[in-house]
Amino acid sequence: MMNWLRRLLANFVYKHVFNGVTEHDVLRGHAGTLYYRGTALNDKQINGIIQEARIIKETEVWKLVLNDIRASSNQKIFRSSTSMEEIASARAALWVTDVIERKVTTLAEMKFK
Repeated sequence: MMNWLRRLLANFVYKHVFNGVTEHDVLRGHAGTLYYRGTALNDKQINGIIQEARIIKETEVWKLVLNDIRASSNQKIFRSSTSMEEIASARAALWVTDVIERKVTTLAEMKFK
């Protein structure tokens, strides 16, 4: 019971005190346009984001960083972890890497005017 309460309190504190990014700060697509911070982006801004995502996706640095994170995480998971917390944090790093890569890929492959 005490661990549950401690986890609930920690979750509340992290969510409301340390989380500076909210749903409002995330790029969203709706009805054929993109919104950022509640404002619809114009065609020039959308095309700029798409072009930047394409450039990022094709750079060697991007590929090297993704592979380095994956390799480091896999090393931690399969070879050097000494606790379940280390395994969980390495898996979280893999998950974050996947989320970022999917976002860049989605933006790079967008079709717009």
